[in-house]
Amino acid sequence: MLLVLLCSAKAFVAEKAIQAPTSEPKLVSIFPVGGQRGTTFEAEVTGKQLQGAYAIWFEDEELAATIEQIEDLKKKQESETKVDDYGQQENQPDYRAHVKFRIPPEAALGLHPFRLVTERGVSNALFLQVVSEPIVAETESSHQRANLAQPLTVPVVVNGQLTEKGEQDFYALQVSQGEELVFEVRSDLGRGPPQAEAGITLYNAAGSWFDPRRITRVMVDGPSLSWFPIHRYQRVYETGKFAVFRRFVHRFRSAGRYLVSVNTYVGGGAPHHSYQLRIAPRKSAQISWALGAIAHLDPSDWRERDSASLRQLGSFARPFAPDYLSLLFSRGGPQVGASAETTHHGVSPTLADGLENPNPLASTSLHAVDEVEPNDSFHEAGTASIPALLQGHIQSAGDEDHFRFTVEAGQHLAFEIETPQLAPPQFNPWLKVFDRHGKQLVENIYKEYGGNGIDVNKTLERKTIFTFDQAGDYYVQIRDLTSRKSGGEYQYRLLIRPQIPHLGRTEVSMGAAQFLSTIVEKSDRINLQAGQTQEVVVVSEKEEGFVGDIAFSIENLPTGVRALPSTPALWTKVLMRGVQYRPLDAEVMPPTHHRAERTSTTLRLTAETDATTTNAPRFIQIIAWPVVEGKTGLPVLAGRIPFMLITDGANHEP
Repeated sequence: MLLVLLCSAKAFVAEKAIQAPTSEPKLVSIFPVGGQRGTTFEAEVTGKQLQGAYAIWFEDEELAATIEQIEDLKKKQESETKVDDYGQQENQPDYRAHVKFRIPPEAALGLHPFRLVTERGVSNALFLQVVSEPIVAETESSHQRANLAQPLTVPVVVNGQLTEKGEQDFYALQVSQGEELVFEVRSDLGRGPPQAEAGITLYNAAGSWFDPRRITRVMVDGPSLSWFPIHRYQRVYETGKFAVFRRFVHRFRSAGRYLVSVNTYVGGGAPHHSYQLRIAPRKSAQISWALGAIAHLDPSDWRERDSASLRQLGSFARPFAPDYLSLLFSRGGPQVGASAETTHHGVSPTLADGLENPNPLASTSLHAVDEVEPNDSFHEAGTASIPALLQGHIQSAGDEDHFRFTVEAGQHLAFEIETPQLAPPQFNPWLKVFDRHGKQLVENIYKEYGGNGIDVNKTLERKTIFTFDQAGDYYVQIRDLTSRKSGGEYQYRLLIRPQIPHLGRTEVSMGAAQFLSTIVEKSDRINLQAGQTQEVVVVSEKEEGFVGDIAFSIENLPTGVRALPSTPALWTKVLMRGVQYRPLDAEVMPPTHHRAERTSTTLRLTAETDATTTNAPRFIQIIAWPVVEGKTGLPVLAGRIPFMLITDGANHEP
């Protein structure tokens, strides 16, 4: 616990050191944090420098909102200045915006990022959660004790707050025997230490012979303490937060009255610490997690690996589309018959759309082949013909599935894993590759330094690459890391394919610093003043032996703004090192099989002194162009940045 607090405190120092200009609008909180499809409701959005805010900007343009009133809170704060337990003056908002949100009936479920727009620019992003279940508000009367629990009717989503330290909110529900319910909570519990999100505790309220009011904790199946990643817009503060039983599914053996409590791992609370609790029936084998998922993925998001920076955790669930190999080739360099005119909005088309490639693998469509039991040993292993997409599940505790494949001498292969239902930390797929003598050659476990530099972190990787020196038969084994979990939900899809040199994940930054295992970023948007400049760093990963170059351009810039190549920004080394702390750049193990080569490019946006302002934000798009042997390949969308050009002038560009 001490280490967590120290890391968080250092992250706070880093944030203060590179914080965005104080004149920029900054959002702090929203309550309630979400609404139901097809409804209109009012919410309070707090922040700093929100005076004169005139619009709400939804990045996905699916929802709408209007600002009803802006309330000045500064006078009240001057008389009630507080200092928290860590000697820091509380980062209290100085404005409150009363906003009316409108959610159409067909809106996508999940998180919708939104921002406020002022003459000083566009704010950082907060999220509005859209759900399908009926929503109720937390009762104003106290329900912090079991005997005061607020009754609920399932299915339901509760909008609540943990306004005081140590607060624990109780809710009551009636269940039937054999009923199976999904429980999950999403929270925004502030930016300061300690890092924690709200968790759920389930109790049986049947009482006992000695005490009819006694409640008994119910043991549930799930990660008791987990480290959950934070969306890229929240990287400004930290990389992840602790949660105890943030989500789980439970089948009730007996009917009766049960209680659910919501609180944090360390008892944190504050006036604008909001949460949303969802309880719904499990309707199918596929678990429907509704809270915390992004409604519309960023089109520039390319989640190929998993834990290179803690920003991609959860990519084990990224599906292998039938045209996945074609997509890899489209990111690899010049293609026969390809041209810039064949792209749409900066996103590369698939080769299956009519582009030609001399490699027949580029047009191969992936189709999953089910495992055939028994395959618990080498001599029972099923046969895989490369490329192969193998589909199976862990049928019983300790189940090990084996597959045999044949390679040529010097062949380069990639092993990628998808977990369609449960992903780490619930299902942890452990992959090993053996030769015909049973000698282990490689596995999908990677080790690196973390914490204060003396810790060694081990991570399960979604992707592992390997080069086979000798021709012959080899075996791949896949199992759960714990040897305790099993069932239909522990499903995997294993792709074995030749390596395809290509441009991997790209990462865009407007400023960053690193303290221990935390990267603190300056901003998630650009508010550029006329006559000034702004640096942008793009970190690119070259996958599977890609030896070409990468050129960049920026599209959708307003009139009077241009992009120029620049010398490396000061924070480039921070991004190149990634989240994990490596003393003297030392590695615990060679990164060959689990990490891509990283390269950086710095671009500088320059605005003319007479450039006109923009009334509304826009996305500027960073386009990457793979270059191989002097020829340019298809453009790839590398990143999008919300952008406004601001000035004291009177002229505005729409």
